[in-house]
Amino acid sequence: IYLFHYYRQAGQTEKNIEQLVNIKEEGKKLPKDEENNILGQYQKLYERNGDMVGWVDIEGTKINYPVMKSKEEQYYLHRNFDKEYDVNGLPFIDVNYDLDDRSSNIMIYGHHMKSGIMFAGLLDYDTVDFYDSHKLIHFDTLGEERTYKVIAAFYSQIYRTDERQYFKFYQYAGALSANEYETYVKSIQSLSCYDTGTTAVYGEQLLTLVTCSYHVDEGRFVVVAKRIQ
Repeated sequence: IYLFHYYRQAGQTEKNIEQLVNIKEEGKKLPKDEENNILGQYQKLYERNGDMVGWVDIEGTKINYPVMKSKEEQYYLHRNFDKEYDVNGLPFIDVNYDLDDRSSNIMIYGHHMKSGIMFAGLLDYDTVDFYDSHKLIHFDTLGEERTYKVIAAFYSQIYRTDERQYFKFYQYAGALSANEYETYVKSIQSLSCYDTGTTAVYGEQLLTLVTCSYHVDEGRFVVVAKRIQ
């Protein structure tokens, strides 16, 4: 019974997302709202829910979702675009980032669902073959289309506060100093499942996608990309 309801909810969530994607695609016919700096494809979606801050898309995967932010931390962990309960939630950021800050690390969280939706597909990046055919991630803000190139993909976990010897990637979200940026880039590349042959330098905005992984207690899988366009 549980599995029936679980996968039925996943199916409904996918239908809801498909509707949002259709609204997005139809909106491409609209001109940009210059006054409010909102691209045509996001105008109707933003009118429907002002918590939307952008859209993340990885071609060839199921990852094609609005990205949300709320004053209430992790509000969209178990809510859909219409703010109704949904165990699948939506990708979200939980820090008040300046999305235009070139020194920032935009960290987006999403569920790893057994149904394969939300950020479950991120774990495919643990193989270099998948990386080779999915090097680019698109993350648009409301007013600008953006492209990022993957520089690292790695397994990690949420550590206890007294475990100082471990690199805690989640402490490097938002605006970073030059030293913090360099530490973050070197650390994620040393942890990466493979060498992408690409690095990042201070001033190149970073995008970090995070989901759960079950290799250890409180495990996480992380994909990091730098902005190239």
